[in-house]
Amino acid sequence: MEKTKKIAEEEAKEETSETQTLVERAEAAAERIEKVMEEHKDMLARDELARAKEKLGGRATASEQPVKKEETPKEYKDRIMRGG
Repeated sequence: MEKTKKIAEEEAKEETSETQTLVERAEAAAERIEKVMEEHKDMLARDELARAKEKLGGRATASEQPVKKEETPKEYKDRIMRGG
């Protein structure tokens, strides 16, 4: 009877130990996630600031117009002959 009690107590200790280990690992993972989230927030803030400065500085890429290239008569003929 005493052996069974001792075995049960040892198993309970092992389970508690395993649970604590799992909890410690979960806490460490949560800390790493929080750290990455903070870094991500900082990067987003810097990106937003850079985009705002770019727009205010007049260097926004959305306002650029594509440069149209004029076709030479030969290029026009070749394009038409290809069916384009």
